[in-house]
Amino acid sequence: MMKKWIFSLSLTLFLSTAVKSQIGYQVSLLNSATGEPRANEQVTCHVVLSDKDDSAIWSEDITTTTNEFGVISLTVGNSSMFNNFKWAEKLPLYISVKIDDVLIGKSQVLNVPTAEYAKYSGVLTPEILCDSNLVCLGEYTRDYIIFSPNGTCTLSHREKGAYAHGNLNYSINGNNVLIRGTMYMEFTNPYENDYSYECAIICTFFPNDNVLYFWPQ
Repeated sequence: MMKKWIFSLSLTLFLSTAVKSQIGYQVSLLNSATGEPRANEQVTCHVVLSDKDDSAIWSEDITTTTNEFGVISLTVGNSSMFNNFKWAEKLPLYISVKIDDVLIGKSQVLNVPTAEYAKYSGVLTPEILCDSNLVCLGEYTRDYIIFSPNGTCTLSHREKGAYAHGNLNYSINGNNVLIRGTMYMEFTNPYENDYSYECAIICTFFPNDNVLYFWPQ
């Protein structure tokens, strides 16, 4: 019989990518009757990694033991997990975990596994970023961002009565791009106060597809 009280609350969710084509996942389990962590208990987790179309690309059952705080830490996948995966077409990725057939969490994976990304060859340059044929996917598209070869870019976006814009700087590290600077948010509603904020945006270049993918902030 399933213990219905086991999974009433998921406190903490942490997603990260490991170095060897694997994904890390952490979540806390609580006893709904007492609110206390389910410490030092063995559980079996059914883990599914899916793409943007909700198609499973990996699944496995993992038996693990919670720590003294009721947290389970999972390392998902192996070196073959991303074989034949079309990165530019199928991002973002999602990871979900069930225990005793109860879904305890489904979240977006916010970073590409570095080992898999490294398999893509090609050197990103400012000239490639400025090429109008470069396809931008993810958080931003070509309608929102314009790169210059001198290491600066302009970002602008209008949505639901708000206009965000900024002149930012970018740096290239391998096939990754880090964009930093001050963004300004302006509202059409006079009762809303305009403001500025510091932003940091990470994107990844996939040379085989000529795609620059912007990861969610």
